[in-house]
Amino acid sequence: MKTIAILGGSQQQTFQKIGKKHGFKKIICHSGKETPSIKKDIRHMAKKADCLVVLLGACSHEAMHLAKQFCKQQETDIYFSKGFGATGAFQTITEHGHIA
Repeated sequence: MKTIAILGGSQQQTFQKIGKKHGFKKIICHSGKETPSIKKDIRHMAKKADCLVVLLGACSHEAMHLAKQFCKQQETDIYFSKGFGATGAFQTITEHGHIA
């Protein structure tokens, strides 16, 4: 796996740093906050990523539902992490066998 997407949180620099440390080529992040372009942004994430992790403690319900919808359409693996931090996101990815 080379590209992962993380939906939720505002720690984009931390996600990038830890993702690179784990050997992932590209990390796509979105805060999960409702914005005018949220639908387009999450569709792009689901299309480009090998898997998407939703940080349940750090995103809106709308963002979570859009992620589920677009990941299903794109056949992208989607996982849910109860926390809102980078460590939990990458732990969720590795627990499901996705390793860079």
